[in-house]
Parts: sequence; C-alpha cells; structure tokens
Amino acid sequence: MLLILVFLLAACTAKPQENPPSNFVETSADVVIVPEAEATILPDSPVQELSLGSLTARIFSDYETTVNNVPYHIQGQANRDVVVTVNEVIFTSPADAVFTLPVDLEEGPNLIEVIMSDQDGNEVSFTLTIIYEP
Repeated sequence: MLLILVFLLAACTAKPQENPPSNFVETSADVVIVPEAEATILPDSPVQELSLGSLTARIFSDYETTVNNVPYHIQGQANRDVVVTVNEVIFTSPADAVFTLPVDLEEGPNLIEVIMSDQDGNEVSFTLTIIYEP
C-alpha cells in the first residue's frame, strides 16, 4: 500500500515535460501555416475532402500521384483548429488556415498518412501514395 502511495505522489508531483517531443512542430521552418486568404495552393492540386462530425478537412493532393522532384509538399486545411500528423511529424493548425509541409521522398512508392483531429475527438485521415521517379 505504501508503495502505491509513493508512486501516486511521485506521479502527481512530477515536472511536466519541458520540451515537447522532437517531432512536434508548432511553428518551424518546416511547416508553413497561413490564413486561407493568403494561401497559395500548388498548381493543379486536386482537393480530397473528408468530414466527420463538425470537422471537415481537405488535402490538396491526389491519393496517388507520380512526381519527379523532392521534397513533395503536403498541403491541407480544416474548418476547425486541428492537430495534424503527417507520418511522424505532429503540429497544430488553426481553423481555416492552410498548412504546407515538405516531405522527403525515397525513390519508388512512398506512403504518407495525414491525420487531422479536433478537440471534440473527430478525426479524419488521408493515405497518399506518392511515387517518386527521379
């Protein structure tokens, strides 16, 4: 019993993590987040849209496409404040802003998973196959 109390006391008094995980990005050189009115969507970008509850999210990319340049730029938008996960990169994006994230590709097919979730627990995900042929 004493061991349980010691564990609970240690857990409650532990200092919060001062530095977020290394892959968490709020505002960095990698992610560009701009208001929708100022956004430049990459040319010829199709729109893929998914909705769940009050969350509507868009990705400006085909589900499958072939490219010959790197990095590939993932662009997206949601109608609500969201936490965005692109493979291992996690960042926040405000409602109606457009985010752009460069993603390095390896030669051949590359699977890119984009997940957007809001504070109400609504979550949508896109799986893109980007084929890189240099």
